[in-house]
Formats: sequence, structure tokens, C-alpha cells
Amino acid sequence: MNRIRRVMPPRGLAQIPTRRGGERESVPAHKAYLRISFLELERARHAQEIRTGRARIAALLARSNEIEAEKAQILNMVRALLPADPSDRIGRGAEPGRPRGGRFRYAY
Repeated sequence: MNRIRRVMPPRGLAQIPTRRGGERESVPAHKAYLRISFLELERARHAQEIRTGRARIAALLARSNEIEAEKAQILNMVRALLPADPSDRIGRGAEPGRPRGGRFRYAY
């Protein structure tokens, strides 16, 4: 008694029933409220990032002003040390017509 077995072909993707093609005309209320909640959380997060960014910019500007003040103070100290007559600074340390520095001779 040989029984013949019928083998069913495997079902493919085309045979799987889906909900494709049916347009959703209405969104359930709980999903709409959940989406609104997510949007509000995102907006709150962005507002916090904006506040943090503004605080960083204010700190950077304050430091930039401190740097400018310190630079001006140092320049004023250097100007106080320099002679008042600019002609005193020109040509100091060198004879007229002679270049500054030494002369190098290389042995071959």
C-alpha cells in the first residue's frame, strides 16, 4: 500500500494576506494624542538647546571682551616702556650703511 503524498508548494509573498490598499481615513484618538505629546517633547528639547546655546554665546562674548581688555592693558604697558621720540628707535644698534648681523663663511 503505497500512498502517494501530495506536497503543497510553499506559499510565497504574494499569497500572504496584508492590509495593503485600504486607506486609513481616521486615526485613532490615542495615536493622535501620543503624536502630539511627542511633538511637544521635541519642542521642549529644542527650547532647552536654544537656551544652552545662548548661554554659551554669552560666555564666549564675555571672554572675548576680557581678552581685548587684557590685550589693551599689555599694549599700554609696552608703550609706557618705549621712548617717546620715535626717531630714537630707528637705527639703534647698527651703523648707517652696514647690515645688521654677522657674516658667515663656509669652508669647503
